[in-house]
Amino acid sequence: MGPRKNLLWIVVDCLRADALFGEGRTAVTPTIDRLRGAGVSFHGAITAASYTTASFASMLTGLYPAAHGVRAFEWYALSPACATVTTVLRECGYHTAAFVTGPLLPEVGLNRGFVRYESRSRERGAFGPWGTDLLAALPGRLQEPWFVLLHLWALHHPRAVAPECDSPDCGRRDYDRALSSLDGFIGEVLKRVDLDGTLVVLNGDHGEILKRAGAARAALARANMAVRWVLKHLGPLRPPLERIARSRCVPAVLQTAANRHGHDVSEAVARVPLVIAGAEGVLSAVSADDQVSTTDIAPTLLELLDVGAERLGPHQGRSLVPLMRGEPLAERPVLIEGYTAIIRRVESFDPAAVPVGIRTPRWKLVFAPDNPRVRMRLYDLKHDPNELRDAAGSFPEVADELHAAALRIIEDGKRAAREPSLLSAAERGVARERLENLGYL
Repeated sequence: MGPRKNLLWIVVDCLRADALFGEGRTAVTPTIDRLRGAGVSFHGAITAASYTTASFASMLTGLYPAAHGVRAFEWYALSPACATVTTVLRECGYHTAAFVTGPLLPEVGLNRGFVRYESRSRERGAFGPWGTDLLAALPGRLQEPWFVLLHLWALHHPRAVAPECDSPDCGRRDYDRALSSLDGFIGEVLKRVDLDGTLVVLNGDHGEILKRAGAARAALARANMAVRWVLKHLGPLRPPLERIARSRCVPAVLQTAANRHGHDVSEAVARVPLVIAGAEGVLSAVSADDQVSTTDIAPTLLELLDVGAERLGPHQGRSLVPLMRGEPLAERPVLIEGYTAIIRRVESFDPAAVPVGIRTPRWKLVFAPDNPRVRMRLYDLKHDPNELRDAAGSFPEVADELHAAALRIIEDGKRAAREPSLLSAAERGVARERLENLGYL
């Protein structure tokens, strides 16, 4: 066996599948298009969680949130017993570095195995000094084989658009222009990498809701954002008023009105793009329409790097290498978990507030596993892709079958779960202060 390939894993926060694969897309992405031409594009990838922290935990471990335990970034850290892609590659001699932002703080535990773990503020983006410094450093400071995890934030609201891309020629809306901007930056990153010796992965951690239904919802969203701005600038009055704003005195619809992801499991946040290029012995310039999960990424990468997915220990994802070789892979349902802002009302993580979706290529069932009072909703994605009509009454047998399957997956994950690390009150305070200083809250 020759030298192992390097691994460059680029995760674009809030990247929707239709932004890259949709027929009506308006972003200009020549770099990503070339990457797709050199590898396999998975058009049916579904994120395991609709918010960043749990999504990254699932990508790195191959486990759903109920198994890895990272279900709220202010409460839990990854269990020390949980292996990740990083810890496995580190044991195999890889030099590891991560450049992340948002809620991916070291306290969460996703830094495990990384020799260098840089958690930056969202203001330090690709189109400023941070981006310039990163391009100057990559990948010369790392010995081969290396693994670099690059987390890019420009699509997250408020979006960042490079000056040269701030025009309709680069996209119909600011989201598309931000993606066009990132494509140029990713192109500069790839110029500094030996692509013949590097496995390149690009995916979204979750999608993004770009439209709001109705003027009333839009007005609520504006009110929510105005309240957040006021709270942030109240000085010593902030803590008591913040507790009121997050209490049951404020309707749930107002608390979640400005959220563009995380609070639900709709298709806008569930579907993400996944591109893997530079692997040996697989197809290139092909698209796979099979439904896959972001929990599948970890075992796939370890197999492609000749490390072996078994080194992860028990995991719920599966290798996608057969699909990359043009071989069939049996269909199976996948899960996506949400994280509603209403969780912040309580003094501990409340599983009753968590929405879960189980999805097949045709159907999606949405329910709350720990709250039977929440009505199950079934959507026929083939005939109702926008999830406007509840079909549970018309297809009760489908709803019951998917409900039972989801509960089995969740229970299997809990039985195999490594105990998550519950952060102390002091650690939660430090984490929250860091998030505020980083500009995330």
